[in-house]
Amino acid sequence: MNKLIQLLLLVFAVLAVLDAAAPALGRLAGALVPLVTVLFIGVAVLRAVWFYTR
Repeated sequence: MNKLIQLLLLVFAVLAVLDAAAPALGRLAGALVPLVTVLFIGVAVLRAVWFYTR
């Protein structure tokens, strides 16, 4: 096999793995949205407290 065929097979395998993992990755992304939101609000509040109590 030459390099082109190996590359195409590798790309196909990676796409197949991503296709199989897509639902789990979607659920993970959905679960991270509230966590990131809470962390952002916490950091913003801490920065505001630091600013006003400097």
